[in-house]
Amino acid sequence: MNLKGIFTIQGRCGRRQWWMIYLAGIIIPGILAAILVPMAIASRASVAQNAAATISPEATANIFFMGFLAYLVVFLIVCVFADIRRLHDLGKSGWFAALRVVPLANLWLFAVCGFYKGEACDNKYGPALK
Repeated sequence: MNLKGIFTIQGRCGRRQWWMIYLAGIIIPGILAAILVPMAIASRASVAQNAAATISPEATANIFFMGFLAYLVVFLIVCVFADIRRLHDLGKSGWFAALRVVPLANLWLFAVCGFYKGEACDNKYGPALK
């Protein structure tokens, strides 16, 4: 996957890149949770055994939560940009990405972005993808 231009709304995004962005957004937090949650549990157990711990379980949970929240904000921005570029590949205005917040219309947008083939020729948003 080419990460060039992932933080831009200019140009076009093919189905494969769009799917990779969304799948990465699902897989990466799963891997992080699989690693960090057991660490947080172990930290809590060690604090219970050692009253002189340097960091409390609440602080550990807060750090984990803030990191995860920061990841979600960045992921949301990247997804919106990918939606806009994907719509450009379909020859549509990027403003259709605003449908993400409309119930049921967001399902239509997901289906269009995920399954429709982009325009095979150049369009006003950029050259055709290979």
